[in-house]
Amino acid sequence: MALRAAEARSLSGIAILEGLEDAARRRLEERCQWRRIPAGQTILERGSPCREVLFIAAGAGNIVNLLACGREIGYANLRAGD
Repeated sequence: MALRAAEARSLSGIAILEGLEDAARRRLEERCQWRRIPAGQTILERGSPCREVLFIAAGAGNIVNLLACGREIGYANLRAGD
């Protein structure tokens, strides 16, 4: 789901990008594909050929592994800035 125009599209809170100059960060922001992901939706699956870099600009997410028996193992909780 696309982000609403009123929502900020900024990478200023992303920890790994803190050392970038403002102009460089703005150029990167312009190249981003901004998305709003509904709660509970899978973003990536293990073994997928995805070659994207994902940042959490707002909200939160979990990294989990789904076992063959259907049990979910949690690895990490991600927050805005990760």
